[in-house]
Amino acid sequence: MTFPLRDSVDTQLVRTANKLYRNKKWLEQKYTKEVLSLEQIARLSGCTPETIRTWLKRHGIPVRGYAEAVKIRWARGDFDSEEIRQKHSAALKKAWEDEERRQMRTGENHKDWRGGPIRCICKTCGKEFEIKRGDGRKGRGNFCSRSCQGKWRSENMCGENNPTWKEKVEKVCKWCGKGFEVSPSQVAQSFCSVECKGLWQSENMCGENSPNWKGGISFEPYPPEFNDTLRQAIRERDNYTCAISGNPGRCVHHINYDKADNRPENLITLENSCHSKTNTNRKYWESILSPIAIARTYCILRGDG
Repeated sequence: MTFPLRDSVDTQLVRTANKLYRNKKWLEQKYTKEVLSLEQIARLSGCTPETIRTWLKRHGIPVRGYAEAVKIRWARGDFDSEEIRQKHSAALKKAWEDEERRQMRTGENHKDWRGGPIRCICKTCGKEFEIKRGDGRKGRGNFCSRSCQGKWRSENMCGENNPTWKEKVEKVCKWCGKGFEVSPSQVAQSFCSVECKGLWQSENMCGENSPNWKGGISFEPYPPEFNDTLRQAIRERDNYTCAISGNPGRCVHHINYDKADNRPENLITLENSCHSKTNTNRKYWESILSPIAIARTYCILRGDG
């Protein structure tokens, strides 16, 4: 019978130390007050420097920059090798020079300095706020926030106060005779609601009153020869492909809209959406689909595939 080996004292200490970086006070003590580097804290905690950096940001502790970190390590004597000392010395010198140049290009030291931000007063709430000097030329110094701007616009730029305001036009509904108002851009509107428009169309745009009326042929029953065998033959001839979109289709359409004319050159395969599309502008679709059906029919008769 074997027993599992107990962890050594060192392993237990490392496992306990692994959780230390999650303690904000301990991490702040090591990094800010004792000025230890990320690598040193990582060795104490048994993790990687990237993990320590992540937890510093999570706790809200500012992370030192490269120049500051090298300066601290230089003063502490962490660089033993002369080669490393020279390398970091050059890098530190460059970092300091970059910082000096940056300081010379910011704020009052910049050659284009014009006096800093502008203090403005909000038109809505009267609060004093600051904006960039360049934003003042763009007219952004009137409001301290978007909510104040929206509130001011709702009170001063709506209705008759709007510079684009135009008087509404009075109209009379063609269906119910009720008076209503529309904007000048909608002067062609003839109904007060969608319901009135639908009722008027059902009364005046159906049957013989429709511009697409063809004598009621759509209500005639299909003849016996327009059966499943004929429709399947047309689908196979067209390779189950819609003649308009090229998508798969199964609807067999009469090109001249005559149900009694079941010649193969008058039938063609369409998908559902394209079949509905052919109910309007019929002369156009007849001129488009008729040559396609004739070409497909005679290619099959000649045996061209």
